[in-house]
Amino acid sequence: ISVLGDRGYFSTATVGTMVVDLADPASPRLIGEVGSANQGFDVVTNTWVQGDLLFQVNENSSTINVINVAQVESPTLVQRIETNDSIGIYDLSISDKRLYAAGLGGQAGEGATYIYDIRDIEIAPPNLLAQIPTGSNTASAWATSDQSKLFVTEREAGGRATAWDISDLNTPVVIDTADAS
Repeated sequence: ISVLGDRGYFSTATVGTMVVDLADPASPRLIGEVGSANQGFDVVTNTWVQGDLLFQVNENSSTINVINVAQVESPTLVQRIETNDSIGIYDLSISDKRLYAAGLGGQAGEGATYIYDIRDIEIAPPNLLAQIPTGSNTASAWATSDQSKLFVTEREAGGRATAWDISDLNTPVVIDTADAS
């Protein structure tokens, strides 16, 4: 679930993302759906909304869909970001003009966080700034507001939560790790 203003965006495993008017919380109203009929995913693991842009991921796809939902009755595809993750993207977050995507597989099963510069996403493909091997089944990736630290979790028994120093994207460093025990 993502909420921005009076709109709620609900991920589903059947119709994509349901867009709901929440102006009257006692009477929520479905105002649109973003799925395969308008170039989105029907099975959506997670979403993120930034301004008029809806970002969708599906854990079985290495692609991130970026869809303009300003006119929710006729959403339009802006970009498909191809991460080439070997399994799929499970989650994403955005901090300032950077997108952090949690890849379950990475390139060779090691799991990864993909960091993109999305400042011009509406007019040009995003630039991949870094791909950090953050552990198999990387399930979430969040950066601090100054984008110097990255926190990731792994989706597996005994999985870990790891903090990274990413102030230099060319040489990310693990700060601390905690496992499920």
